[in-house]
Amino acid sequence: MPKPLRSVLEQIGKGATPPVLLVGGTSEFLSEQAFHQLRDAILAANPTIAVENYEPGAVLGAVLDSSRTG
Repeated sequence: MPKPLRSVLEQIGKGATPPVLLVGGTSEFLSEQAFHQLRDAILAANPTIAVENYEPGAVLGAVLDSSRTG
């Protein structure tokens, strides 16, 4: 079930970053804004974490291969 952005940001602020986040919607501007807010919150909580984003239409195999790379 999707969670409101504010709820996820609070969770990240408490140190409980979800293992996977999917940002999307019908407004490219709002999706981009949400992505930046999430990315900034995650990096503030843990500056050594790796963050990747993929453009619409990215090949799922490439995304999975990237997630498996240590």
